[in-house]
Amino acid sequence: MVRTSIVSISLITLVSTAAGQPTCKLTRSLTISGARPFSHAAPTITYSPDGKKIAVPWTKGVYIFKSRNGKPETFCKGGPRATQLFYQPDGKSIFGPLLNQPRIVGWKSSDGVPSGVTRIGWQPHWHLAMNAAGVIAIAANDGLVTHIKVWDSKSQKLKCEKKFQDENFDSISIDSTGKRIAACTTDHVVLARVNGNEITVEKTLRTRGTPIKSAFSPDGKFLATIYYHDIVKIWDLEAGKLLTEFSDKQFRSDDRSYNAMAFSPDGKTIALGGGARVDNKDPFLALVDAKSGKLLASMSSQLKGVVHHLDFSPDGKQLATTSAGEVVVHLWDVSKFSGAPQKSDKKSKPSPQDSAKKSSTASSNKKPKSSRPKEVERVWTSANGEFTLKARLLDQKGEKVRLRKPNGKVITVNKPDLSKADQQYLETRKKR
Repeated sequence: MVRTSIVSISLITLVSTAAGQPTCKLTRSLTISGARPFSHAAPTITYSPDGKKIAVPWTKGVYIFKSRNGKPETFCKGGPRATQLFYQPDGKSIFGPLLNQPRIVGWKSSDGVPSGVTRIGWQPHWHLAMNAAGVIAIAANDGLVTHIKVWDSKSQKLKCEKKFQDENFDSISIDSTGKRIAACTTDHVVLARVNGNEITVEKTLRTRGTPIKSAFSPDGKFLATIYYHDIVKIWDLEAGKLLTEFSDKQFRSDDRSYNAMAFSPDGKTIALGGGARVDNKDPFLALVDAKSGKLLASMSSQLKGVVHHLDFSPDGKQLATTSAGEVVVHLWDVSKFSGAPQKSDKKSKPSPQDSAKKSSTASSNKKPKSSRPKEVERVWTSANGEFTLKARLLDQKGEKVRLRKPNGKVITVNKPDLSKADQQYLETRKKR
């Protein structure tokens, strides 16, 4: 048995004692006017696919803001509160499950007009997760049996379902391909594979602790899980082993926990948020390296309430968070730590030595221009023909294909999951 590497960090201790601790700038706070704050709850948040809007559900409906300037744009009125919220891949509508009901309600994102209510089964107490292609994984419990379902938001059809007699899932996540699902239960994580109209259990990830939530890395190679007592574990799914584990030993107690976690779009950074479970004290928000667990930045000193939800913008430059005790969405500039490209208005003047070196090596370093034509945007189709995606081909290595969507987001898919026509197209691109 291979011994897993364990990296231990102390998030709160570093924030409170280390001078000059790296942090991120709070760029804007969006206030939901007229909404009543809850002492032990906060609204969930989600970015639109293009990153230009932020949707926030609360008791009276769904509020949509412009992420650039924070101005309110649309209000979606009516119905019980949606416990989670998702944008359709085209960004034209939003939807979410209703509190304690087996229904999904939707609105048009442009004007807030209701677009309908869809019923899926009859089990309430749902946990949902959706990938960029619009494939949704659902965990529902009727008191006796727990159901995992896969639902296509575009066609609004149930693809497959599996029943579990002795499990009670508290959260669920799905990878970018829609082929893998992770569900957290009392003392382990169930990793399941979606094959057509069938869900099969691939493996069970067991270690000490109770898992709360999980998240797949953008490339689907890793799974991050957060546990009670402030523990984070990163699993290498290809090797089927625990890759690393890090925690805050000082606050490993029954009254504090991580509540929220997300991978940055480039997969290099993980955002963590949480605090005390009972008294809304000791809030924390931090960015850590996804591989080593090294603390990159902390924003804990700028918070008033315990963080309950967070979400990265599609370009990775912004992080949105909500905290208990306030009805406010905080927007943070995290571009320095999340791998987003940096833009500089001032170009540094090269030194004479640099200029001389550049001129002396320019001729030897010149490379002939590539004759390979620029990749065009095209429609890609899944092997079963049920999903399509408009994107440009970036590169292909072995069985992995990287595509860039119109909104700039880069995704990785497996070549066998694409249609035969797409696979033939990829072969032609290899020869050029």
